[in-house]
Amino acid sequence: MKIVVRNLSIRRSPHFTLEVDELELGTDSVTAIVGPNGGGKSTLLHALSGLDQRMIPCLQFDGSPWGVDTRKYVTLMFQRPRLFHLTVMENTLLPLHFRGIPRSEAREMAIGTLTSLGIAHLADRRADRLSGGETQKAALARALVFNPRVLLLDEPTASMDNRSTELAERAVLEYAARTGANVVWVTHDGLQASRVANRTLRIEEGKVL
Repeated sequence: MKIVVRNLSIRRSPHFTLEVDELELGTDSVTAIVGPNGGGKSTLLHALSGLDQRMIPCLQFDGSPWGVDTRKYVTLMFQRPRLFHLTVMENTLLPLHFRGIPRSEAREMAIGTLTSLGIAHLADRRADRLSGGETQKAALARALVFNPRVLLLDEPTASMDNRSTELAERAVLEYAARTGANVVWVTHDGLQASRVANRTLRIEEGKVL
């Protein structure tokens, strides 16, 4: 699902405005967004998700305006994700239930995703008993499990240790290669950007460089 952004302007404070005249993010790619804190990385990512209704007229997906069905194919993982007060497995199953996937098939998909992230052993643990890194991994599983066509990740490994980060990067890259999805990954880590992305954008003071 190709994303085109045109004439995007988000004023966050009297001293900061994110402005994008035109930006195209193609399918079958991983785009990393890097830059200093407060530069506008997360602001752009949230705009791409369609969560801000005011920004929807600035977005096109596969050449068409944002439609009622677009939400089915787009997911955003926040840097500090919130899980429902359910088990890790139940949280992972939710996107599949919403899309009418039969329970037996959904469970198989969920187990496969949790295994790829190294957290299958946490399937029956309640989300409120997870560490910060475990919460991020569970949220990433929930984002990946239904194979979205657009995957937006805001510092998805910020609370993970090195081994978990490696597993997360591998899982996302395997997903992107398998599905041809459009992945946009915000990171403060330039080395991570070089590992995961085939295109890197830098945002400073609200400008895409």
